[in-house]
Amino acid sequence: MMHYFENIYNIIKQIRWFNKSLNQQSAYANQLLANYKSNFHISSNNKAIKYATYIPIFIGQPYTKLRNKAFCTDELERITLLGSLTALFDDLFDNQEYDYSKLQFLLENPIISTNNTDFENSLITIYNQILESSKNKILVSDLAKKIHFAQLESTKQQSNNLSTPELTNITYNKGGYSMLLYRAAFDEPISALEKQLYYKIGAIGQLENDIFDIYKDSIDGIHTLATETDSIATLRSIYNNLKLEIFSLVDSLNYPQSQKTEFKLSLKLIIERGNIALNFYEKSSKETQSQFKPQELSKKRLICDMEKPINIVKLIHYASSCCKK
Repeated sequence: MMHYFENIYNIIKQIRWFNKSLNQQSAYANQLLANYKSNFHISSNNKAIKYATYIPIFIGQPYTKLRNKAFCTDELERITLLGSLTALFDDLFDNQEYDYSKLQFLLENPIISTNNTDFENSLITIYNQILESSKNKILVSDLAKKIHFAQLESTKQQSNNLSTPELTNITYNKGGYSMLLYRAAFDEPISALEKQLYYKIGAIGQLENDIFDIYKDSIDGIHTLATETDSIATLRSIYNNLKLEIFSLVDSLNYPQSQKTEFKLSLKLIIERGNIALNFYEKSSKETQSQFKPQELSKKRLICDMEKPINIVKLIHYASSCCKK
């Protein structure tokens, strides 16, 4: 019980700190990306700023707590640029008319050219800036190509004949390689254990996104592990088994226990959002004889609003209850 109340106190502190840091990071991201904005569409620019704000805070900052060392200037710039790059690449993949093979060529040959659009040349400039200052340059380049391939594979999700193992592989690779790329923004080399850990964190992050996007993906005809399940219990089992694997890997890291505990608290604030959504869908399933059938449920039953005060309270409770050490 003492751990529970101690965790509540620490989690509320983290939430307040996150909110304060978001404002600072947003200002920094806007300043850093100012030179590129003119080449982006308004929607792309807004998305780039959003990702360049949230990824350093919710993904980068927990790692600084784990290693007990704040961002250095180059690390903050790299992870901010990586955040913006993620958003911009996403926009290219949302463009059905774009030649994805050209993107692969650009990653292998990141050279400014008059044959490229201004948008593409801006992407290349950002990408090269990341590579030039990176101490994990080869890994960053390799992961960028793996993410591109994972994005290509994810276009298969527009088909409804994918097996569960195929959907799992697409989901895990899409999130896992992206999370490893964000970790590669830091100067320290990545151990084999950390590679497993960050891949799994990315996998559960992508699965959580898919859980919250059930309504949108159902409308758009995108097939995911979340839209294709007929049992929330089964989906919950997949989700929480990933969570257990993640915390087991964290416990195996060679860091002081206090730093690992703070890292886990940060992860819980993100991961437990998924369980709140799963509980919401479980209640929705009562309308369809306890089988989860998104196509038969209303929009109201398929959108879990995490801005509601009751869900924020639940998040603090879940995160505090599930992190004992």
